Amino acid sequence: MIMPDFMYQLRQSSFSGFIRGLRGSLWIMRVILPVSLLIALVQWTGWLFYLEFILKPLMALINLPPEAFLPIVAGMFADVYGSIAAMVTLSFSIEQMTLIAIFSTISHSIIIEGIIQSKSGINFIKIISIRIATSALTVLLVSQFFPGTAYSIGGAEIASVIPLTDVLLRWISDMLTLAVKVFLIVIAVMIGQEILISMGLIKYLQKLFKPVMKLMGLSDGVTVAWLVAIFAGVTVGAAVIIDECRKYLVSAEELENLHVSIGINHSIVEHTAILGALGINMMWLSVPRLLTAVIAVHALRGWRKLKQIFYPKA
Repeated sequence: MIMPDFMYQLRQSSFSGFIRGLRGSLWIMRVILPVSLLIALVQWTGWLFYLEFILKPLMALINLPPEAFLPIVAGMFADVYGSIAAMVTLSFSIEQMTLIAIFSTISHSIIIEGIIQSKSGINFIKIISIRIATSALTVLLVSQFFPGTAYSIGGAEIASVIPLTDVLLRWISDMLTLAVKVFLIVIAVMIGQEILISMGLIKYLQKLFKPVMKLMGLSDGVTVAWLVAIFAGVTVGAAVIIDECRKYLVSAEELENLHVSIGINHSIVEHTAILGALGINMMWLSVPRLLTAVIAVHALRGWRKLKQIFYPKA
């Protein structure tokens, strides 16, 4: 009796995960297609060439070329997939794409996710500021392992040299290839998530992840919310995160710690897998974010202790 029930639940979870993955993939492509087409046309017109005097010193602060401005801004306002759309359209090196990806995985959908996080435990301006600052600092540190990433890719100077029809044909080819990768990866990730949730394994993971939570500087009461953010992301798992934060009697400081951690390091499976499909080393996509999240939370805890020492409450 147990085996048929188990197989039925597994089939149901897999089907549910497939449908969620299909919907998620379609949503992702709805973001990627218009953004990538816009970026392709922007590159073809060559207007970046005229803004290089502004963008070059700004991007040089984090050892990136001026053209990196487009995927970074696209990611901040249109999720990681907007950043991907820009990266696959422009001719960045793998090293440059790695740095852009690190920035975008930390500071993507900054307004939407900032609003979501502000509804469950942290000030909107604070979390946005922390995410942008840690993005820049992490990219700057990682760039030390990749010399020469600040050099321009030369995409701005090709204005109208390549026929527009060739640009559009290349865009269609790139998007078809990317779409197949996105569909396969997102569906696989969603099926895995649905199985974990439906089987009740998330709760068992709470005990398993207790040492991890200690390392992250987080309390046991926010384990489920942290796991949801890690696997499903802030936007996808918003309802669960808000519910979990309200369910457990955790302090305002513990909630702040959670939001700093997941603000820097969430959707680790999905984003790493999809960006990895572009040829970016998955180690650089995951380890720097994890370390930054650990350091940021412990730094925040240390700052609070210092404040208590020098400015004790009456």
